[in-house]
Amino acid sequence: MMRKIRSASRGFFSFAQGLIGLVLLVAFVLLLNALFASRTQQPPLSVGPTQLPSSQLTSPTAVGNGVCTTEVYRTLEEAIKIPNKVCKLDLSNRHLTQFPSQALELTELTELYLNFNEITHLPTDITRLKKLALLDLTGNPISQNEVDRIRQLLPNVNVLFIKPMNLPTSP
Repeated sequence: MMRKIRSASRGFFSFAQGLIGLVLLVAFVLLLNALFASRTQQPPLSVGPTQLPSSQLTSPTAVGNGVCTTEVYRTLEEAIKIPNKVCKLDLSNRHLTQFPSQALELTELTELYLNFNEITHLPTDITRLKKLALLDLTGNPISQNEVDRIRQLLPNVNVLFIKPMNLPTSP
């Protein structure tokens, strides 16, 4: 009788562990989906994930003392061509191992997405990006000491450091 109870309890705990792992995975996916959905919403007339109609590319948006295009730039090479007009730069998933120093030339930059790279350190010069309001470093292997240092360097910037969770595997 005791063997049956032990066997049943082991099966129940294995099932519960798997269920908890599944719930955590779903919660993480929903969190990432909400994060990326708010960042990647396209205007109704967009023609692709990285392009806007030419009418919108030429219609600037006033930001601070400068004027920005509404485009989200996906390459540093394109952004550097008009550094005083770029407000949003997305260099996510590029296997970057260090902060792209050319990004410091983008004087109107308000949003910088460097998520899911291999960046471990940011230069102190990042403070030159005076208009930066959002810095996404999600999924980069950044130590807690570096996180603290970045928060001190950029106290008025919304910095995202969400790290991927190591979910338990079911037995």
